[in-house]
Amino acid sequence: MFSINDETSAIYDWTLNLSKSIGLNDQAAQISTVCILLISLLLFILLVDYILRFFLHSTLLQLIRKTNDQWGNYLVQNKILTYLTRLILAAVTQQLIPIIFNGFPSFNSLLYKILSVLILFFLFKLLNGLLKTGRDVLRMSKAFANKPVDSYLQVLQILLIFILITLTVSIFTGSSPWSFLVSLGAASAVLMLVFKDTILGFVASIQVSANDSVRVGDWIEMPKYGVDGDILEINLNNVRVQNFDKTIVTIPTYTLLSDSFKNYRGM
Repeated sequence: MFSINDETSAIYDWTLNLSKSIGLNDQAAQISTVCILLISLLLFILLVDYILRFFLHSTLLQLIRKTNDQWGNYLVQNKILTYLTRLILAAVTQQLIPIIFNGFPSFNSLLYKILSVLILFFLFKLLNGLLKTGRDVLRMSKAFANKPVDSYLQVLQILLIFILITLTVSIFTGSSPWSFLVSLGAASAVLMLVFKDTILGFVASIQVSANDSVRVGDWIEMPKYGVDGDILEINLNNVRVQNFDKTIVTIPTYTLLSDSFKNYRGM
C-alpha cells in the first residue's frame, strides 16, 4: 500500500514559496499552489494523451491496416490500443498526484487509491480485450470452429472480475487480499447458490466439448423445451437454438447433460 512521504516535494515547495512571495497568506498560498499544479498536470496529461494517440494509437493503427493481419484487425475491434492508452495515462497521473496534493495528505491518499482502482479497471479491460481477440482468432481455426469457446472466455472473465473486486476491496480497506478471501469462506455456501447455474454450465460445456455430443450448427430436438432446430451459440449459461420456423429458443447449458435430446448430425 502507498504511504505518503512527510517531506514536501521540491516542485510543491517551490510553487508554494512562489505563491507566498506575491503576498498571499498560508491558506491562500496552499490553494494557489494546488490550482497551479493541477492546471499544469492537466496540460501535461493532454500532452501525453496527444503523444500516445499520435505515436501509439494512430501509428500502430495505420501499420495494422497496411499489413491486413486478422490479428491486428481483432485488436482494433476490441479496443486494445484505446485501453492501453488509458492505462498509461492513469499510471502517469497516479505518479504525479502526490506532487500536487502534497500539502493535503488525506486527500492525496484518497486520490491515490481511486487512481489505483482505475488502473486495475483499465488493466481488466485490456486483458478482457486480449481474451476476446484470442476468442475471435480461435473461431477462425477449424479445430475450434464448433467448440464452445465463449464458455471458456466467460469463465476467464468471471475470474478476472473476482480478482478485480478482491484487489479493489484490499486497496480501500488497506487489508491483505488474503484476509478478504478468508472472509469469503464463511459465505461460500451463498456463493455456491448464486453461481450454481454458472458452475453447472461450465461443467456441462467441458463435458459437451470433450464428448463432442453437440456442436455449433448441429440440428437438435428437445420436445420438452420446444427445441427443434440448429444450434447458434453455446455459452457458459445457455444455448441458443434457432428452430425450423425461425423462432429462437434459449435453454440452460446443463440441460444438455441432465435431459435427453436428439442430434441429427448423422443425417
